Amino acid sequence: MSTPLGLSRTKGRICREVRDGPTVDRPNGAVVIGAGIVGAASAYYLARDGFRVDVLEAATIASGATGLASGGIRSQFAFPAETQLTLRTQQLWRQFERLHGIDLGYRQVGYLTIATDAGTAAELRRRRAFQDALGLTVRELGTAELQELLPGIRTDDVQVAVFTPLDGFGSPADVTNALLTEARAAGARLRQHAAVDSITTAGGAVAGVLMADGERIDCDIVVNAAGLGAPRISATVGLHTPVSAYRQHQFLTEPVPDLPAERLPNLLEPSRDLYLRGEGAGVLLGVADPAEAGRTDTTVTWSLLEALGERLEQRWPRLASAGIARGWVGCYEVTPDRRAMIGASRRVPGFLYAAGFSGHGFMHGMAAGEAIAHLASGSPPAVDIAELSLDRFAGQRASA
Repeated sequence: MSTPLGLSRTKGRICREVRDGPTVDRPNGAVVIGAGIVGAASAYYLARDGFRVDVLEAATIASGATGLASGGIRSQFAFPAETQLTLRTQQLWRQFERLHGIDLGYRQVGYLTIATDAGTAAELRRRRAFQDALGLTVRELGTAELQELLPGIRTDDVQVAVFTPLDGFGSPADVTNALLTEARAAGARLRQHAAVDSITTAGGAVAGVLMADGERIDCDIVVNAAGLGAPRISATVGLHTPVSAYRQHQFLTEPVPDLPAERLPNLLEPSRDLYLRGEGAGVLLGVADPAEAGRTDTTVTWSLLEALGERLEQRWPRLASAGIARGWVGCYEVTPDRRAMIGASRRVPGFLYAAGFSGHGFMHGMAAGEAIAHLASGSPPAVDIAELSLDRFAGQRASA
């Protein structure tokens, strides 16, 4: 039966349908560009489905956004699709651990989102209808419960506090390495420091990958999971992938006396763009400055600590005077609407994409990788990702 990618399944293998001749029955080749969490998950599920997989990484494993991420996992989103991606990823984590006898180190400390303005409060309440329909465990907390979770936090201005106890955090680099280890055990090949020059086509469909050193790799499927490099890869086949950089700072405090950091939940306060969670004996703080949008360097802007200190003074005073042990910068790969792009190109059969996760790649990575494998073999993904297609940006430039 024909699939959206112009591929068909024959005798348990994938083969290309040749329009002007007989079908060529041969093992299908898939090249995954990018060895971050999304690329690793795509390689894992493709390899398990019997694809011949090559993973090409221009630098090293998890050296981009993945390795510098905070590792938060949350299911509170404005749209059902993103919530479903988190829920599916949580299921896949447990399946992976059982199947391979591996502890991925998921810390289920919960995720707390607080609203101090009417607009954010209304939005958090609006989401409850679809959250309940999806079976998401959500609790609205009162002042006493907030103080129990975050001792000393200011609560007098909190209008709504929503807690999802099954959320938490993990180590992006560790999970990425675990996925790639098992992908390789299933036959995938990993090449680091392997830059891609372009995608080659034949009859309008994917035919292979041309490496920067001139080597050619024949394949029927390319997965663009190149993060900030995704636009350049897509452009080689005439597709527009709107991804830009948005710097995100992480600061780790020194140990805070009498604070049970290991039990702290993830805290998100959208109105102050404030994020924090426990990390060891200290607290990990996340902050971004819109003025730095578009920059891709990882130089720490230490002056941001002043504004961050003011926000902490207003929300959780006991942290405002904590010493900072270290700081680092990662770059979100953001799309115009801050939603990921996952799908298969209609214009270039065999070209799949999973990019622009806008800071949510770790929490959605395994579900996205599974979806890519389903698209490659022509079966419907476990999560409906139709609204995450590149086609939603068709009015900006050429459609996918």
